[in-house]
Amino acid sequence: MKKIAIFKIIFFSIIIVILSAILVYGIFRKSSGFSFGFTNFHYSNAKAYAIAKDEMNLEINGINQLEVHWIGGSVSITKSDDNQIHFYELCDDEVRENENNLMRYLIKDNKLIIQFCKSTWFVKHKIQNGKELIIQLPSEAFSEVEIDAISANIVYKDINLSSTGFLKIDVVSGNSLISNANLTTLKIDNVSGTINLDSLHCLQKISVDTVSGSVNLNQIFTNDFNVDTVSGDVYTTGNINAIDLESVSGNAKLILDNLPSKMECDTVSGNVTITIPDNDGFKASFDSVSGVLSTNFASVISKKEIIYKNGIVNYFFESVSGDVRIDMKND
Repeated sequence: MKKIAIFKIIFFSIIIVILSAILVYGIFRKSSGFSFGFTNFHYSNAKAYAIAKDEMNLEINGINQLEVHWIGGSVSITKSDDNQIHFYELCDDEVRENENNLMRYLIKDNKLIIQFCKSTWFVKHKIQNGKELIIQLPSEAFSEVEIDAISANIVYKDINLSSTGFLKIDVVSGNSLISNANLTTLKIDNVSGTINLDSLHCLQKISVDTVSGSVNLNQIFTNDFNVDTVSGDVYTTGNINAIDLESVSGNAKLILDNLPSKMECDTVSGNVTITIPDNDGFKASFDSVSGVLSTNFASVISKKEIIYKNGIVNYFFESVSGDVRIDMKND
């Protein structure tokens, strides 16, 4: 067990270095859509894009996917009051007077793609921090929304996606707020930003991968919740069927309205606290070097195991020094 613990410490230390390098990688990368950094915003097929000088109002006409690439400022996606797609940017006159600074858009294969500005190898820092993107979408009309951003805060609220709806957010140094929405799948990759999810119904899975940002979920309903964090804390309330949590030093607190059918938590030094309602029984297995396992359930408990009633549902916890506590939720 000690050899495994030492391996985990070394392994997760390497992971921290790798994930911290994501920011540097993002500066220089090129992908099929674009590459960006502090002064670089270059994307392919640039001549096919149109300039959005004013507010754009588009008929749906088969458009069911949205892809956004943005630097700085913010991206806000909310529900439109009609069946059209509306989008525009807020910026000062100095930014707007140069056409190269204005956002671009392209409709291809039923997908609306929005780019921060003209494809270029140099974007002034003032331009990067001086634009806000406003998008309004009809509810239940889109099957996929993807946002890729650096140093931009993301807001997505009041929009239900279609029955196969997939929302993906990839952000570096920006906060994300997603609220009051029905989705099928949600995937968030984040570096050094806070993630707030509120009143979400996600039919299949919520997946969150973060380095140092905290993860706050309030009244979440989903079948599968997967979170991987280095130093960010996790706080969750709601109804979740299956939980898979990995953390290096971040603490996790889950207050649930149901008894999950599956739970696996693996930490190095982070503490895990689970609050669940009274139930017909569960078994929690704990493998740790110096962590402590505890509960307020009237159960059979040892250093490595909790058995409550019939123990039919199995949970698995591993840590090096992190503690695990399972409490009964008060009515």
